[in-house]
Amino acid sequence: GDHRDLHSLPTRRSSDLTLALHVAYALAFHLPRSRWLAVASSPGYHWILRGELAVDGFFVLSGYLIAYYLIAEYRDRGTIAVGRFYLHRFLRLSPLLWVVLLANWWIAGESSPLWWTNVLYVNNFVPYGRQFLAWGWSLAVEEQFYILFPATLLLLYRWRRFRLSTLIGLLVLAFAVRAFVILHYGIRLPLALVETVTGPGATTWAVYSDAVYVKPYTRFGAILCGILAAYLRHYTGTDGFLRRRPIFSTALLLASGAVLALVVAAPMHDLKSVWSPAASLFYLTTHRYLASLAMACMILLSLSPAGLAKPFARFLSWRAWYPLAVTAYASYLIQPILVDQVYYYAEKYLRDHDVSIPRISPGIYLVLFLVLGVLTFAVCALLFLFIEKPFMNLRRRPLSATPVPPPADPAADAVPVATAAQPVSLTGST
Repeated sequence: GDHRDLHSLPTRRSSDLTLALHVAYALAFHLPRSRWLAVASSPGYHWILRGELAVDGFFVLSGYLIAYYLIAEYRDRGTIAVGRFYLHRFLRLSPLLWVVLLANWWIAGESSPLWWTNVLYVNNFVPYGRQFLAWGWSLAVEEQFYILFPATLLLLYRWRRFRLSTLIGLLVLAFAVRAFVILHYGIRLPLALVETVTGPGATTWAVYSDAVYVKPYTRFGAILCGILAAYLRHYTGTDGFLRRRPIFSTALLLASGAVLALVVAAPMHDLKSVWSPAASLFYLTTHRYLASLAMACMILLSLSPAGLAKPFARFLSWRAWYPLAVTAYASYLIQPILVDQVYYYAEKYLRDHDVSIPRISPGIYLVLFLVLGVLTFAVCALLFLFIEKPFMNLRRRPLSATPVPPPADPAADAVPVATAAQPVSLTGST
């Protein structure tokens, strides 16, 4: 994500909770590791396990922020500096990623001849089990999408009358692609998270991951939901419409929450659950993008609060979320390494002192969550201050002393369409 723009754009601090939840859910998910069956048997762990939907929330937020930023740039300047956009993405993501790749090799002792796939953001096309820094797949999905997005946005400005319908059409296509891939690979629910455990009709995680979970063509719909929200906020009366209709805003917030609850409640990992082929296909095709649409609605409601959306927006904007939000990227990268190292040295200490290694009960799980949460935040704060922030400051330096003038025609700001009088820049000069 691009946290530099979270407060300069009119998202205020409403995005901080999304990032904070992403950090907390990721840690909760990674904690049990190879000993998670004891915890997974607890009824409450199902809700933690489905916290992987926070990644979809991250995609939605990323799509919203970047689309809003690029649309605002076009409205102000009459062009999009595509080269500068790519440079900013590189400076935001790559320096810390390279440090963590080195740490994964040096500290964790993990090595792979495929490390270069992480550097080039194509590691999500490496088969499951052979990936280096496997949890970096979502970075690859984002970057693969954003390689094409600026040029696509410029093309949409040439299709003034079809912009909204094109975005909706692409979202429909995203659903269709998921359905095709799921049918092609024969993916069926439930999904077995542990490879040695199978059930009637269950699909193992390795098969699901390779075919669906980490691929850009089965995940881009979540980013599109954020882009669609940014477009509606820029070019429709969404802000005023929501503010003037507190009852509608309240109903939309409750409906969005209900959709998320239904998606999370589905027992997709319960090997005792029985899914018909039609139900399995429908859920696997729709659940991520329905959740993403719900989260996009929540973003719009938090920015134009009315009715129950007002306290919801205040909760999202609580300043306590900010420290977790600014360290979210570092936490996403370093967290699994820290968890593995703590487990390794704790188990080594117990073995050296002839103490049996306990299974992770819910009580031990909570203690580990709190201790590792504090440790992760401390490490990530250092990474943010000494690696991320210097490069974020570097991005603020102008690339050119010659500013691009805004469109001369005031009407062009209301409906910005690239014309001969407003040349489109693909060189990145500003």
